Amino acid sequence: MKLFRNLGIVIALALGLMSCQQDEIGENNLNDGKGLCQINIGLQDLVMSRALSDQTTSAKGGLTNVDFAKYDLRYIIAIYDQEGNDLIVDPITKIYDQYSPTTVNFRLTPNRKYKIVAWADFVKQGETQDLHYNTSDLKNITCKDAPEEQLNDESRDAFTIVDDLDLGSESVNKDLVLRRPFAKLRIVATDWNVEGVHNQMPDSFKVTYYNAKRFNNYNAVSKESNYETLGELDKSQVYTGKIANSKEERYYKVGYDATPANRTLIVDYLMTDKEEQTPIHLKFETLDGNATVSTYDFKNNVPIQRNYLTTLLGKLLTVGAQINISIDENFIDEYNDLGAWFRIQGFMPTKPQTHAEGDSTVYEIKTPEDLMWVSENPMTGAKNVFRLYSDIDMEGVDWMPIGMRNGAYGGPQGTFDGQGHVMRNFRINKWLYQGGSFIKKNQQVGVFGVWFGTIKDLTIENVTVNGMDGVDGQQTSTWFTGGVVGYFTGNMSNVTVKHVFIKSLSFLRQNIGGLIGYAQGSGNIENCNATDIHVRGSQQGGLIGSLQGNYTVKNCSVDYVYLRATSETQSNLGAFIGDLVEGNGKVIERCKVGSHVELVLDETGSPLPYNPKNKYYGECRKNESEIKITE
Repeated sequence: MKLFRNLGIVIALALGLMSCQQDEIGENNLNDGKGLCQINIGLQDLVMSRALSDQTTSAKGGLTNVDFAKYDLRYIIAIYDQEGNDLIVDPITKIYDQYSPTTVNFRLTPNRKYKIVAWADFVKQGETQDLHYNTSDLKNITCKDAPEEQLNDESRDAFTIVDDLDLGSESVNKDLVLRRPFAKLRIVATDWNVEGVHNQMPDSFKVTYYNAKRFNNYNAVSKESNYETLGELDKSQVYTGKIANSKEERYYKVGYDATPANRTLIVDYLMTDKEEQTPIHLKFETLDGNATVSTYDFKNNVPIQRNYLTTLLGKLLTVGAQINISIDENFIDEYNDLGAWFRIQGFMPTKPQTHAEGDSTVYEIKTPEDLMWVSENPMTGAKNVFRLYSDIDMEGVDWMPIGMRNGAYGGPQGTFDGQGHVMRNFRINKWLYQGGSFIKKNQQVGVFGVWFGTIKDLTIENVTVNGMDGVDGQQTSTWFTGGVVGYFTGNMSNVTVKHVFIKSLSFLRQNIGGLIGYAQGSGNIENCNATDIHVRGSQQGGLIGSLQGNYTVKNCSVDYVYLRATSETQSNLGAFIGDLVEGNGKVIERCKVGSHVELVLDETGSPLPYNPKNKYYGECRKNESEIKITE
């Protein structure tokens, strides 16, 4: 499961245990160090103290979302023999109502091998007994909750690990990190309270799982799970959960839910297979009383995987919606559903109306089809004006970036004037099509792939870029990917981007930014903002991936930025700008970097310390002293 602010303290849990073997070390040996063990156990999601009201997000798990005024965190630790058959040390329980480390040492017979098994979950405040999971036997952990009680309850999150302990004659100090044995599923609507979309809001939501494996237990020693096979939707072997609208109200405040048109409707924690992705099928319904408002049947495979977050995102309150499926987060990684470009999907671009203003031609963009035509017909000319006259929703369309084709960078392309409107729900897939043929070079990727000119007065939200890494196996040494524009020269003002997910398949892919992937030449970037930005690659930034040339960046801000690095690539990345090619010609004035920045190790999803060269940039390759910064 994916997932990106988990930069807090490690919960060090050292356990006071005594071996119950007949040949355990006696009191007369307490000072010789033999068989002495200290086990430090931390959780994958390490969190800092925060106010529940302004930090909760459906992209995270229980440690971020659970109200610790109502719940405590419980640890259960046991020691088994090397094969995991016999219990050597009975389970020890530790309860924490806040993030406080504790250290207790214990002894086992030296020169033997053991298995350490640890489990962590949530219990009610001040209690120690099982809440959601029956843990009396760590080899057969089962869920206690009825189906209708399982949805939208973040306290159902849990963590576990099993690890070998090879105890010689010297003392042992061992660090372990617990990870989720579950997949998390969330269903997010992008048409919540959108005027004209629907006449009534649902008061409850219902999920029916069918034609899939339903895993019903977890063996914390072997990591295996058993399952039952659910039948077809019209058969009796289905699994249904239902949740009231009002229960969701108290949850999430950031991420998708910070935008009025988006809302997380359902989350669920699902037991799943040991190693592989498991396909599930489900029917989602919104209800007003007993009356159905809308229905979406996910007949195709929806993948779930341990420690991954699967997101179903789309117009779920509208009949006939098309849904983007992704696996996300530092849970671990992301999977995205791929498809063809919009013409192959049956969408027909329409040339927008035009009118003249002086010696400029104004293209009046009012519908998604108008915007598709602009994408399908790249033009050059500094006097072109593309003006937005209404909000645009590209849900269900695999987007072809606006701009030049076949790797061309083009000349001036004019002005894109959003007039304060919103464009939302862009999905850009690995394979880009044009007229049924592969485009051989698609290195410039974003809502705008390439733009030389002006972009202004525009908000773009919900942008997913899926694994850009070359077409037909083609690899390139340069890559430019941005939530708004991949390769940019010119001026940008009053542009806001929200909820951007960019995942390259390789960390060789660079110039990746929430707003702009790569900016060169000269210009001004003013009053621009990026929020909830998830990027993966090198030269990555929450606002700009890589900045070259003479630019003034003024009154811009970023917050809720999630960066992914490998053990080898932890430079040239930053919450604001990842890479400054050179310091000369760079002016940064009155900009702001928010406090919610997370850097994680891509291979594991574990937090890394975030230490950029400067709060405004990750690295500057040369002439750093010439950067002009005004707070």
